[in-house]
Amino acid sequence: MNSTLPKLKEHEGNTLYIIGNGFDLHHGISSRFKDFCCWLKREDVKEEQFVRDMQIIFPHLNQEEASLWSNFEDALGSYDLDNINKYYNESPDDALGNAKYEIAREQVVKKVTDVCEKVRPLIKRWAKQIDIDAVCPQMRLSGKSYYLTFNYTKVLEEVYNIPSGHICHIHGCTDDVGELIP
Repeated sequence: MNSTLPKLKEHEGNTLYIIGNGFDLHHGISSRFKDFCCWLKREDVKEEQFVRDMQIIFPHLNQEEASLWSNFEDALGSYDLDNINKYYNESPDDALGNAKYEIAREQVVKKVTDVCEKVRPLIKRWAKQIDIDAVCPQMRLSGKSYYLTFNYTKVLEEVYNIPSGHICHIHGCTDDVGELIP
């Protein structure tokens, strides 16, 4: 490793580093939530309906702050079914309409569930296509230290040669068999 790079700490082996998306961004990786949304829009025509449904279910993510993953994580737990229902159905005025309203409400719940289930494999597909081949080390990191990372990429393993046994990917990693966690 290049000795001219700054070293984070001298206490190798007993140091835990917590790595967030700023680490990947610092290395020039387009890993914002906004980058995921842009990828979705250009990736495939079949994802158009998914993108529209996400915009309806999570309308505040259409704003500029949608670039933050934390906003998306918050949105996953804070959607308003009544508000979403307005986009898909009209509210009833009579008793017969109330029964139709409840059926429509169940359909809205299914739509939200479908979007939440589909987002995980899409995030994994997006994260797998992120190219880190051109990423260069920006600092000296020790293979003796431990790393807790919220990133999906393998920058620590592939760019810094940190042993995978010293890294915990909180949200999963592109190599994992299962889905990634948004």
